Amino acid sequence: MRQKRLAVLVLAIAFALVCAGCEKTQTWAFDFTTAENVDGWNPEDIGEGSIELVPGKGLHLYRYSVCSPVAFTGDFTVTVDFSLDTLPDSYAYFELYLADGIYWEPENMIYCGFSNVGAEDADETWWVSDEGAGGTENPIVSMPPGPVPYLDRNGTNTWQLVKTGDWYEIKLNGKRMTKFGSSYCRGDKYYVSLYAESDYGDVYFRNVKVDYKGSTI
Repeated sequence: MRQKRLAVLVLAIAFALVCAGCEKTQTWAFDFTTAENVDGWNPEDIGEGSIELVPGKGLHLYRYSVCSPVAFTGDFTVTVDFSLDTLPDSYAYFELYLADGIYWEPENMIYCGFSNVGAEDADETWWVSDEGAGGTENPIVSMPPGPVPYLDRNGTNTWQLVKTGDWYEIKLNGKRMTKFGSSYCRGDKYYVSLYAESDYGDVYFRNVKVDYKGSTI
């Protein structure tokens, strides 16, 4: 009997230790296609810009950035749905990034951008950089001009960033674009930031979802 009780106690302790390491995943989300306003979001006009909510389409930005109302700690996954409407002479520029500050330029960020999307294939490009205190920077991806893979230039796309500790994975439409360990970015919290500056081509940010295991600030 004593051995049985001891075995039960050992199992109970082991279970408690396992559960102690488990963090419940929570979800924060915002749908720009149905929202009546962007109250709570932190907008920044980069220079004679504009910001517009288009019902059914989403958030349209021109030389404007917006930063999420809350920041996230711990491990999390950011999912952003956006749509593009481009032509070879009507191309788009946009950025999606994590930042430890609300306004440009944050001290720590994982920075992803797309340029000349929809232009002639030789002109398109995209990049990812790992940036930290004091202006330290590590270019993770700096693609030479050429077609951006997996991207729908006239339809809806899904961009996803998975943060696990100091490791990051970026996906586009379910396909891995890059995975890397950060050398510099060391924020204690991260906002989700969006920016667009398009020459005639349109970018609509449709919705943002964050599945997180830490907390919101």
